[in-house]
Amino acid sequence: MAISTKVLVLALDAAEPALLLRWAAEGKLPNIARLMARGAYSKMETPPGLSGATWPTLQTGVNTARHGWYFYSQLRPGSYRTQLVSRSEIQVPEFWSTLSDAGKRVAILDIPKSYPTQGLNGIHVVDWGNHDLDIIDGFRTWPPELRGKLDQRYGHDPFNRHAFGARGPTDLSAFTDGLCKNIERKSGMVVDLLGQESWDMLFASWDDVHWAGHYGWRQHDPEHPHHDPKLAAKIGDPIERVLVTADRCIGNIVARAGPETTVMLLASHGMGPAYRTALLLDPILRRLESAQEGRRNAYWKLRGIWDSLPGQVHRPLAYVKDLVRETLLARDRARRRHFVMPCNNDGGGIRLNVIGREPEGKIQPGAEYDEHCRWLMESLSAVVDADTGEPILQQVVKIADHMAGPQLDNLPDLAMQWNVGPATKRITSPQIGEIEVDIPFWRNGEHLPHGFLLSTAPGVVPGPIDRTVRSEDFAPTVCELLGVPLSDIDGGVIKEMAPKALEDAA
Repeated sequence: MAISTKVLVLALDAAEPALLLRWAAEGKLPNIARLMARGAYSKMETPPGLSGATWPTLQTGVNTARHGWYFYSQLRPGSYRTQLVSRSEIQVPEFWSTLSDAGKRVAILDIPKSYPTQGLNGIHVVDWGNHDLDIIDGFRTWPPELRGKLDQRYGHDPFNRHAFGARGPTDLSAFTDGLCKNIERKSGMVVDLLGQESWDMLFASWDDVHWAGHYGWRQHDPEHPHHDPKLAAKIGDPIERVLVTADRCIGNIVARAGPETTVMLLASHGMGPAYRTALLLDPILRRLESAQEGRRNAYWKLRGIWDSLPGQVHRPLAYVKDLVRETLLARDRARRRHFVMPCNNDGGGIRLNVIGREPEGKIQPGAEYDEHCRWLMESLSAVVDADTGEPILQQVVKIADHMAGPQLDNLPDLAMQWNVGPATKRITSPQIGEIEVDIPFWRNGEHLPHGFLLSTAPGVVPGPIDRTVRSEDFAPTVCELLGVPLSDIDGGVIKEMAPKALEDAA
């Protein structure tokens, strides 16, 4: 039986679930509180150690080893060099394509890590109001002629890309004002779209919360070592300001959608303090491999010099920097038994130099590979903060134990997630001795490995559900609500969030 419920999905990219729950309870986010009062909600697991894969996983309902995208720069198969990977290279269809093929009318607005769906029964806007533009593709739309109309009608993004460089904004108050302005700009478009026609699904995302977390966490958290009490008294909490603005806009959008619309609220992953970074992983691996610190690859020395240069120097020299980086890192990777792969800073990826897979492999596949993975996992888990004795890693996983698919060999072999804190000055273990932590943390907030999902679908029991859902479960749940089952996926329908749809289908 076809389900007629319209679905409105509103995504707050990287909004920390604990803050949503707390501020909703305190009355600071009254519209989100109303959704929680009539919806079922849960924390949501994200791909282990690979937060960059979260959005492609949400879009497709399949694991990272099937869609293959986890970072904008990935290792080129059969080499030691990395390459930029376009989102258009994801071969698994997004769930909205399935809805479109079934005749559903859909609007997809600024979903991160997506690419315009050609021939979509509806509209698809990519990186219009997002600040972290895709390096290769950038702002695009379907249909193509929509692109020229958006800025003309709703105004330009208050930021340009360079406002989101490594060091972050120089004026945090003005930066926060711009984020709030951008939330309102996109929200106005969503309200207009809801008034123009009856969509079967409208899916919109705001990445402004994401960037407020990266650059404003130190002012949100009085315990952060870089917290400035005088600045906090002057400008308040940037994250709270952005979420309050988002909450007000959500109220306007939900009111325009009407009471018969099923609303889903999504946070892709969480956010917390940035005390550790993927840059710390390379010196640990070198110590484990007994590489002499004096033989450390020249790239890592040059990286420190590069990070000390002002942003205006970075831009004209970026191409030269990338060329030098890849040449030096490729030489370094070829001589090692294991090496760091590009990854988001909240985690880290490790690649083994496997005979037959890598050009100059050092480790035999099979038993030797498995034993080396086991040894690395145990060794990394033993690394602790030298002052507190607390492990610096939350988890280390062997990717092949968690997922399978045709892209598995192109992923890191191991992925890890840092513990949140406190700030670390020295790390130690029996294998690595002691290492001083002297790494610049330009971003003071970083991703946490959990998201949030809420549904107000007919028949739900309001309140938290008694299990954690997975990011793979989001796509099939949305499709089930619209009576279009999604097949050949790794996720499953969240029955607590779509009970009436499942009941009617049965």
